[in-house]
Amino acid sequence: MKEVLKARLGLAPETGEELFWQKLEGFWRELTVTLNLSEEASVSQLKGAIEALKAGAGMTTELQEEVQRLKALLADQQAKGAVEEALKQGKISPAQKSWALEYCRRDPEGFRTYVAQVVPVVPVDTQLSLIPDQAGEGELTPAEMAVCKQLNISVSQYREAKKRLSITRHQ
Repeated sequence: MKEVLKARLGLAPETGEELFWQKLEGFWRELTVTLNLSEEASVSQLKGAIEALKAGAGMTTELQEEVQRLKALLADQQAKGAVEEALKQGKISPAQKSWALEYCRRDPEGFRTYVAQVVPVVPVDTQLSLIPDQAGEGELTPAEMAVCKQLNISVSQYREAKKRLSITRHQ
């Protein structure tokens, strides 16, 4: 048994008794100090301290798993909030919602950058008129005003083009 202990303490089999016992005493001292026990701690106190450490390690694992679950839940809620806000701003269409959620969950910063740079693709707080006769005589509908803006032409240029198109259709 002494040879096994000598090997575990890193001593050669021919190590003398005095050095063996000094090394063993040093090991015991280091172990008790490491476990916050007095140097006179008994074997049962040592076992109790080790069991307490093992129980604490299990609790640490559980706490780490709970923290990971909470982080995932928070990230999911933040992604849903960011996507809902992008929908409200017209930056994404309802058809893009599942794509946006996946993207935001995978790369929240990239999604924020995308939303900040993209122009609204869905009109928000704008009433579009798809009925051409809604405007009064000489007035342009909101859709026609949008065409002017997109084509960078004046209202008078648009009216003139519209009048020419109308004459051509009636002939």
